[in-house]
Amino acid sequence: MFDYTKSVDNFRQYLIDDGKATTTILPYVSDVEKFYEWLMAKDTLVDEILKRFCVTSYRKYLVGKEYSVNTVNKKIKRLNAYNIYLISISKMTDMIVSKKDKLSIATGSEKEVSFSSDAEIVKDLVLYRRFI
Repeated sequence: MFDYTKSVDNFRQYLIDDGKATTTILPYVSDVEKFYEWLMAKDTLVDEILKRFCVTSYRKYLVGKEYSVNTVNKKIKRLNAYNIYLISISKMTDMIVSKKDKLSIATGSEKEVSFSSDAEIVKDLVLYRRFI
């Protein structure tokens, strides 16, 4: 079984080497750890390579837990930084966390959000598989 703690520790060092402040590093590392813990609780095969489906499922989980739009977007942004790190060390070649993963506030309401439906995610996965 993949031990994510070493990867997360290396990510922490990457952020330190990049000159990030401790106040930035702590939540970034914490959110990546929480993502891996969530995956493991789902009995998902966990490895260092991020899977698009897992990221979008995690986003739906966060929305279902009624986190604020800003909190969900921060967590997605931190997974994006982790994705960039994994690419920088050649563990991954593709960005799978993108701007389209951010939630948007519906006009006139801070409670309503929009995000990809299951059908849109499946469509994206099918399209992605064609290019592999």
